[in-house]
Amino acid sequence: MKLLSLQSVSSGKLQLDMRTFWLYIYFVIFLPLSAFAQSANVQIKVFDVDEGLSHRKVVKILQDSAGFIWIATIDGLNRFDGYQFLHYKSQGEELFLPHDAFTDMLIDDKDNIWLSSPDYITIYQPASNRFREIKVKQGAIVERQSIVPHSLFLDDSRRLWLAAYDENSAENNLRVLEGKGRIRQATRLEGSYPKHPGVQIGDTLYVGAYDRVVWKLNTNGNIVEALELPPGANRRISQMQVVKDSLFILCIDGTLFTYRPASGALRQHPMSFKTEMASALLVEPDGDIWIGGRGKLLYYDQKREQTIDYDPNILEIVGATCTYRQIFQDRSGVTWVASDFGAIKILHTDPVFTQYLSGRNEYCSSVYCSTRGITEDEAGNIYISYYNAIHVLDTSPLTPDTCLNG
Repeated sequence: MKLLSLQSVSSGKLQLDMRTFWLYIYFVIFLPLSAFAQSANVQIKVFDVDEGLSHRKVVKILQDSAGFIWIATIDGLNRFDGYQFLHYKSQGEELFLPHDAFTDMLIDDKDNIWLSSPDYITIYQPASNRFREIKVKQGAIVERQSIVPHSLFLDDSRRLWLAAYDENSAENNLRVLEGKGRIRQATRLEGSYPKHPGVQIGDTLYVGAYDRVVWKLNTNGNIVEALELPPGANRRISQMQVVKDSLFILCIDGTLFTYRPASGALRQHPMSFKTEMASALLVEPDGDIWIGGRGKLLYYDQKREQTIDYDPNILEIVGATCTYRQIFQDRSGVTWVASDFGAIKILHTDPVFTQYLSGRNEYCSSVYCSTRGITEDEAGNIYISYYNAIHVLDTSPLTPDTCLNG
């Protein structure tokens, strides 16, 4: 490979054709962003009470069709517009909701927000600022003897299903909200833990029943079949997600399974790992996978076949071990994580440069670098030299449009 002399650039001997002109525009305007991406291709921001969140213990994060981010906490509902938070609480006047402590949340296709609290389901309509309450427990409301709804999901008929945990008896039941606010008990769920995730595929409901068992139910809530996972130390069902024709099943011990209803094939996913508590799962459409738990926030890049743990980055920010409860990706591709130390925003950026040499000195920091020269070889590769490094620029997207539009 023949390289042109870097000295020829500094002395002005490199001819500036149109390609070099657009390169120079790109280089001058977008260098700081590119240099930042090279040094760290992920940006992490933790929102807590100091940034305006009503409480740092976040239960769920979702987005409505208008683009607003809704964050349910144990002390209020928050709406985030990218700049500031609005709080919906029982002490609010204009932004009033009757309950503050939420256990789950979902947003339907009409932007109704379904919120579960001890003894109640609240359906809030942001467009009209109106809400409706549905009582889960019959009779008097007694503190610490509540019926606590968890694991909300809507079926194809827009009926709400929920796991109801009785604080008095430590029993669980699968219930369904039918017409006129009537809640019917469908079946009893084993185990003294509150969360039993549920999803629907076709005409079948899948519910995490008890240790390593997923129940298949018909739309009336009757058990049709039990799907048993392979034995393990702690195979309680933690999360489930439907992606295309597959069901992803996360166990609390970190084991991840995929199940294909059409063929009945059940396989352990290579993303599986050993942990004491895995509680959050997100499978992206391209096959990348997020798994979170206590002290673990793993991202599996399927294309690169790499797994990254972002928990050390977050630990450095918050100064404590986090438990990650839920992972969500908004329509712009930003990943949001609900944790007990706030709402975590994670943005991946693709590096523009491939770095051949590394290190820094007083002339070159991790964000901005002073350049010494630029040149191009016969194959069209663009090289940029710094005081202590040489970078090659990926020119595949380098056009006037990409230069001007970013």
